[in-house]
Amino acid sequence: MTALRWAAAGATPDPRVVEAVAGLGVDAYRLTLSWARLQPAPDGPLDDRELDRLRAATRALRRAGVDPVIALGHDAPLGAGWGDRATAQAYGRLAGRVAGALGDDVAAWTTLTRPWRLAFAAPTGAEALAAAHHLSLGHGLAAAAVRAELGAAAVVGVELDLHVTHPANATSSGDLEAVARIDAAGNHVFLGPVLDGSYPVRLRRQTVGASDWSFVRPGDLEVTRQRVDVLGVSYDGSRLVRRGPGNGGAPWVGADDVEHVAGPGPDGLFPDPEGLTELLTALDNAYPELPLVAVPTLTGTGTAAVGHARALVAATAEAGAAGAGVRGFVAGPAVGGPGEDGLLREAGGALVPTELGQWYAATVRAGAPTTRSVG
Repeated sequence: MTALRWAAAGATPDPRVVEAVAGLGVDAYRLTLSWARLQPAPDGPLDDRELDRLRAATRALRRAGVDPVIALGHDAPLGAGWGDRATAQAYGRLAGRVAGALGDDVAAWTTLTRPWRLAFAAPTGAEALAAAHHLSLGHGLAAAAVRAELGAAAVVGVELDLHVTHPANATSSGDLEAVARIDAAGNHVFLGPVLDGSYPVRLRRQTVGASDWSFVRPGDLEVTRQRVDVLGVSYDGSRLVRRGPGNGGAPWVGADDVEHVAGPGPDGLFPDPEGLTELLTALDNAYPELPLVAVPTLTGTGTAAVGHARALVAATAEAGAAGAGVRGFVAGPAVGGPGEDGLLREAGGALVPTELGQWYAATVRAGAPTTRSVG
């Protein structure tokens, strides 16, 4: 059995953030770099000051006993976009250069963070599918580049924003078909190329009117399927759908006749911690040797934020107790913004734990549940 590891997430931390995060007792800190800031022009020189800032942050985290995890930011520089295959190729080159510059200061690497939301912001189904494929290609090229620089033992993962979808009527074949369509367009569009090295037939069939898939070239799916050492599972809530006149379509390619029943949460989602248990368990059933890390979106402020986080940690622990190979839980942001609680807040010129941060630190100190060892 393996003890669950705890992590925080945020931007590149300054020394005050490093000290405060270490005070929470977390095992790791995932910092997301900005590609556009690090490399303002595609394939141009890296910004030395930004590299120095990253290097200083990773070393400070190491000294504080916190493992630095670099998430390669896929906010493409001006003049580049994920609808363009060249962006994936430039991203792979960026990953190699950053890995070469930071080296062993980094404990693990994350190639993509929530790519579905980025890809399906595109205006049409064909453009969105091409962007999704190029993001998967960028993942594969980045993973290969990191390992080319640091060796085959380099720990490389990916974080996917995945969707839990339920039928409005569990006995309706039409509603079950609606779930399958959303699952294909929302989950397997990335799980397929990244973990299986293929796109499912269902996805290809339901999108035949949207794209001819000519953006997939020979050899691409060998590149997209690199060894994944850990899968970050980003979760916002669950969806309820039914077959009907439809309010689907973009961003749900091939699901024009799927109606989404609006929930009370952002984007019509239902706040459903049990959905995280369902998702982690389903992923473990499909990929039993793949270590999983829960990266749920924490919402609310004050007591409400603590209640939501507590329910999500319990859902993660429940999946582990059921046998899923869950390795960790990531909370963030480290420092909150307007309308959202981070783990830390400014107070009198210092960073102190919020109510959420105090609860998280106490949860870490209490000791982590154990889960099945994988990987």
